[in-house]
Amino acid sequence: MISHQRSETGKRPNNEDYVKAVKVGNFKVFAIADGMGGENSGEVASKLAVETFCDFLSDKLTDSLNDKEIEEMVTNAYQLSNKSIVKYCADNGLRESDMGTTLTCLISRERKLYVAHIGDTRAYLKHGSALTRLTSDHVNPANSNELVKYLGINSFIYPDFYSYNIIYGDLIMICTDGVYKHLSDTKIVECLKIHNDLEGCLDKLFEAAYMAGTEDNVTALLANIRPV
Repeated sequence: MISHQRSETGKRPNNEDYVKAVKVGNFKVFAIADGMGGENSGEVASKLAVETFCDFLSDKLTDSLNDKEIEEMVTNAYQLSNKSIVKYCADNGLRESDMGTTLTCLISRERKLYVAHIGDTRAYLKHGSALTRLTSDHVNPANSNELVKYLGINSFIYPDFYSYNIIYGDLIMICTDGVYKHLSDTKIVECLKIHNDLEGCLDKLFEAAYMAGTEDNVTALLANIRPV
């Protein structure tokens, strides 16, 4: 599996998105968070969530784990990430509502893909010319700008968790709403045509998002499923 990632501030004064890719044994772990909050709180929340999640999996993820054990481990990692944000708020005199973040993570092993998700950062699978969204946005049906589930809440957090079979030639993507909100699925597929040029795909994707009028931070990670 080959991956490429990019995060840009766009028209915002600062970048509250955070993206990371790490290799743990035979696993690849990809994570993107989109932070929210006043001052620099969004930046802190997104980085804290991703780094805590990836550090936890780097210590715990082993090739002997089965699907159920991986789900339990990922849930624990989300809860730890959530607690780290709640603790940061408490230590710095912030209210719970001052700081939060989405967190969407992909974990791949051979031709199996695990998806964990909270918020409205999306994961997609492109198979041939078909684009399938792998996550559901946790937003208020009456107001798509209001998240109903995110990290930074003083309670136990349980992410959505899915597993999928993938094949060589598939392309997976995680992206923040700065990318997808103004683009149709057809336009996204058009930008992702050439799987062996992930950097070129990101060029087209970001250009399309800017041309469509996004004013948000713009962050995406692409991974091409192929033999290593």
